[in-house]
Amino acid sequence: RPSLHVIVLTRDRRFDLVTASCLRSGADTLKDGSNEGGKTVMFSDPEINNMVRTLMKPLNLKRHAVGRTARVEIYGPADLEVHRGKDGRIYMLDTARVFPPLLPDKKRKGSFLYRLFRPEFIQAFSKPVSSDAFSGFQVDNAAEHNDEVREAYQKLIDVTIPEAAKRISARWKDDNVTEFSPEIGASLVRELKLSGINVEFLGLVRASLPVEDTVARKLIMSEIVARTLKSATSDTLRGINATSPDVVSSIIGGLINLYFLQTSADFWGWKIKLDIDRDFYGAIYKPEEGPHEYDLRKSIDLWQVFLRFKDLARLDVAVTKEEFESGESLPPTCVKSINPRLKRMYIFDYVQGYALAEVAAAEHGDQSEKKWQNAEEAYAKVLQRYPAGWHAFMHHGNTLLRLGELKAKSGRHPDAAQDFKVGDAEYALAARLKPQGAPNIFKNWGILLKQMAMPLSYDPEAQQRTLTRAINTLKQGYEMDPTDFMILENIGLTLSNKGLYASAQSIEPIDEIFKESQEYFSKSQELKPNLISPWLNSGIAFYYQATRHHELRTGDSTTYFKKCFEKYEKAVNAGETRVNGVDLLY
Repeated sequence: RPSLHVIVLTRDRRFDLVTASCLRSGADTLKDGSNEGGKTVMFSDPEINNMVRTLMKPLNLKRHAVGRTARVEIYGPADLEVHRGKDGRIYMLDTARVFPPLLPDKKRKGSFLYRLFRPEFIQAFSKPVSSDAFSGFQVDNAAEHNDEVREAYQKLIDVTIPEAAKRISARWKDDNVTEFSPEIGASLVRELKLSGINVEFLGLVRASLPVEDTVARKLIMSEIVARTLKSATSDTLRGINATSPDVVSSIIGGLINLYFLQTSADFWGWKIKLDIDRDFYGAIYKPEEGPHEYDLRKSIDLWQVFLRFKDLARLDVAVTKEEFESGESLPPTCVKSINPRLKRMYIFDYVQGYALAEVAAAEHGDQSEKKWQNAEEAYAKVLQRYPAGWHAFMHHGNTLLRLGELKAKSGRHPDAAQDFKVGDAEYALAARLKPQGAPNIFKNWGILLKQMAMPLSYDPEAQQRTLTRAINTLKQGYEMDPTDFMILENIGLTLSNKGLYASAQSIEPIDEIFKESQEYFSKSQELKPNLISPWLNSGIAFYYQATRHHELRTGDSTTYFKKCFEKYEKAVNAGETRVNGVDLLY
């Protein structure tokens, strides 16, 4: 297995600090790749060569020839380095250019070295693409490799971006989203990354929407403006010599006043538009928003943009909405702190989230909820950096399921409902990214939907609809793995709950619902005949059915009570003696 060269970037005010792990390696340990700009490309260790090929092929990277002194065929970029360290471990360095470059931008020198396709797009593209396209590393078939990147770029612009824009707008309409917020901005960026779209194409995403779609266009422009102002702030800080935190905070306070409170018509009429055109081409709708007379504040929600800007710049600013909207300048001391930003591989947070979830599962009471909350936050950080990992979405959904269950148990139903709602969306994304071969996604997703339905008795139609979703979701997991006992049992339990709630709401046909639940309980009994729960749950379902028939005076209640008793006897024989505080023997 390769070991990764760990690098962490810390951005604090105007400084960037790069921290890298020290490796026991040198020029004599290089086995694959080049450490001299592609002049000589090493290809001397069969084990490492096979390992690199195994890693790169699933990324849809094309095999191509490199090396000016000796021609070799590789996957990935020529300047990737793989070392067999002096400690015997294999290390992979300089992975920045693993994915192919976007079409070079003549206005940006050397853009093919740093403007790269997102991995989600390349992995879904119809053919492998060369990491070294448009570079001097290629020695054969350069025109072919470059043309394939042009083809990929054209698909990104003509197909992927318009489809994503349409999908995002439709989702906002379905969710009745009409106002921008920092959360909406973050979810927009995550959706773009999931679709394989670089954030720099936000302008083209907006341009893909019809002018009549004013809500979606306003939401996207709000995110664009927040990011433009954040970049302008970073550029300003890099150009000053002040190092004192108080001085830097005062400068940022002045910039906030300049951007949001003391701004002349020129700033919003044309100055900021120049920056937007440079960084987010296509965002400005020229016929309406292009003229200097048009104040771009008409196209955004200024307070919410400020909140998003504050989050992006990691600022702690002491200001209320009333103070902000008063138009009065904020004091230089309004910026209380500037929090450093860490950029590192998502694996750190992933491992932390996994470990915290393991600890939380073994805890009880308040400590358990705190640990689950910490695990949830760690997985949320993973998804900020790598929103294409189905496993991270699934684990994030799992933590939200556990949090929701704990909050519901303690009577905090609105908080639980929010966790379930977010968890529902996370499981949906996990299933979208991994539609086959992951029954655990559908198992936990179905359990979450079952829990989500429980407090919805005030809205019977919504409750039945959610339970139906839960059942169908669990059945998808069952189709993938018919031997998963938990899936079988939860299908039976969810059908039983659906029958119970349908009975209370006089929704027919309850007998068909209970009959199907018993079919799944029977399958779970066949899988684990010596386990208590299948017999117990089956008996409870018959009890629900019997009491309903007793209330309706149908004459069938005795039959179902007898079936209930038979299942309870099976549970008693397995060692269970109480259900809901009632002695089963009695």
